[in-house]
Amino acid sequence: MSWRIVHIKEGNRLSLKLTNIEVVKNGESIYIPLQDISIIILEGQRTTITTRLLAKLSEYNIALITCNIKYEPIGIYLPLYKYHRMAKRHQMQIAVPKLFQEIMWSEIIQQKLDNQYQHLQYWDIAEEDVLSTIEKHKSEIALGDRTNKEAIVAKLYFNALFYKNFTREDENGINAGLNFGYTILRTALARLVIANGLIPCLGIHHCNEYNEFNLVDDLIEPFRPFVDYYVQKEIVREDVRYLNYEHRLAIIDLLNQPMRYKSKICTLHEVMQKYVASFVKSLELRDEKQLIKISLDDFISLEE
Repeated sequence: MSWRIVHIKEGNRLSLKLTNIEVVKNGESIYIPLQDISIIILEGQRTTITTRLLAKLSEYNIALITCNIKYEPIGIYLPLYKYHRMAKRHQMQIAVPKLFQEIMWSEIIQQKLDNQYQHLQYWDIAEEDVLSTIEKHKSEIALGDRTNKEAIVAKLYFNALFYKNFTREDENGINAGLNFGYTILRTALARLVIANGLIPCLGIHHCNEYNEFNLVDDLIEPFRPFVDYYVQKEIVREDVRYLNYEHRLAIIDLLNQPMRYKSKICTLHEVMQKYVASFVKSLELRDEKQLIKISLDDFISLEE
């Protein structure tokens, strides 16, 4: 099972060497087995990569993220087909009734709001009336979240977590960290969605005709507070205004951090794999209870 996230800051050339990726930097070569890699992140503006290697990345279901001059992720390269019964899985996904899609979306949003609530409780920074208001909204999620409790709680949550009148449009270290972290999670989930034979643009809630990852943006919701936790811990608590190399590495390594899953200790990335598989099972059986519960407490408890 692939597990490595390879971060290449200033490599000169990436090419294929047998079943390894060859990274050439300052005249020296480093070799990494392709079977170990799940994601590659490229920074720097002078790195070249061969088409032969790109084809092999698709074969091994390895996602590639490219960053701009500000180290912001701006591009994702993913394989087209990586599931042996693709047509059958697509037909199953397309046939899911609208009512069950709304049931699944309610379940996903319930998990997200639970994790946001757990996060605020952990840092003990929210006023009691804010927590009680969020708890009330959590208990009132309608079918398909038609009353948009997600957006209502998001405003309360971010204002309590960071600062009053905080918005996701502000240009600061907090949003730089959130954007970077969400992109890493989004890429990891997109890779898993494709590996499970699902159509990434066919969401159960998100339906933007210009978004090729509507389903990924549905599935990511319970995991967003994991990134929020890391940003609060590594950036806000350290009063960081700009992401440096160490901060980016810490956020990337989030996927390799341990968390509890039932009676086992797994990495966050392994739990994401189980989560996507359980989502598929939920759709097949038309049973939302098959979707595993993602709890931030299971992650934070191992950080202490």
